[in-house]
Amino acid sequence: MSLPEYILIALCAAYLLYLAGEKILLCRCRSSFIHVIHVNGIRGKSSTVRLIDAGLRGGGVRVLSKSTGTLPMILHADGREEQIVRRAPANIREQGDMMRLARREGAQVLVVECMAIHPESQRASEDMLRADLAVVTNVRPDHTDVMGETREEICDALLSMRPRKGDLFTGEEDMAPRMERAMMGRGKVIAVTPRPEGYPEIPDFPENVALALAVCRAAGVSEEDALRGMTRVKKDPFAFERIEHGNGVFLNAFSANDVASTLKLYEAQGAEGQLILVLNNRRDRPARAEDMSRLAARLPAREIWVLGEQPKLLQRLLRRTCPRVPVRIFTDPNEVPLKFSERTVLLCAGNIKGAGEALTRRIRDLGKEAEP
Repeated sequence: MSLPEYILIALCAAYLLYLAGEKILLCRCRSSFIHVIHVNGIRGKSSTVRLIDAGLRGGGVRVLSKSTGTLPMILHADGREEQIVRRAPANIREQGDMMRLARREGAQVLVVECMAIHPESQRASEDMLRADLAVVTNVRPDHTDVMGETREEICDALLSMRPRKGDLFTGEEDMAPRMERAMMGRGKVIAVTPRPEGYPEIPDFPENVALALAVCRAAGVSEEDALRGMTRVKKDPFAFERIEHGNGVFLNAFSANDVASTLKLYEAQGAEGQLILVLNNRRDRPARAEDMSRLAARLPAREIWVLGEQPKLLQRLLRRTCPRVPVRIFTDPNEVPLKFSERTVLLCAGNIKGAGEALTRRIRDLGKEAEP
């Protein structure tokens, strides 16, 4: 063999040894945790991670959690929150980093939000984590270019991270039979519904609270202790919020992303006034631009304001789905009007990144001005 061939063989051998060592290290990390909880779904993942974290802490459990919602955050075992600063695109190897960090901090339980979209990456993530408790919050149309067009296809894609040996919790009762078939020989499927009166003491959606409670009970924490912990939950930095200032009602649903969730949030608010739909577009989410154009067709918007990247692409889609609704493009989120002479509802949707985050901060500053 030639020298280059020897070098190539040596490099391949070194890489295989590295992978073997990495797997051994992750197995040692995994053995140090009582539970690993892997949270997946279309909406509500970050909120559910935070609720589980707060509920476990309410029961005296030492826990480290990672959420990847609007901002990737670590909830350290000592209660500190830290934003993950990525110097490169997100990579599922980050899950292994969380395992090593949790072990160093002496965590008894690790709670991790699934950060992958592609089914293959979800499987690889679960191979690292080897969760014994898993969650699929809900199954709604989103990322249809990767996960599939139908709810059944999306459900199957989400189940790529199902545990090899453990139980799966879900808020989708109608999908439970399909999940049970996928979990055959692996563990139980527990379909969870909120209690009729809800959870008025917890600042989150009843569906998320019910799921988090069920997971906490499975992890050995009583409902009483878990609920007490959840009253102190810290919300995701850019979770849904309603802010009123003057004649403006601002509904920040930038993080909802999909049509069904955004409609549900809007309808639940019962906000009265002329509706202006604000859509923030991202270049790397072409399928979501299609979704937002369909969302616009289902809302009684007087106008549609477009922010973000490739605004003219979204404008063309909107002209097709809402030909009679005026579309206005803003290249700078600081130029979006936030003061109105008549009662106006600004429903913000699509994506939080970039212009969405900047506009949200402006709206929050207005809300602070309105506080007594």
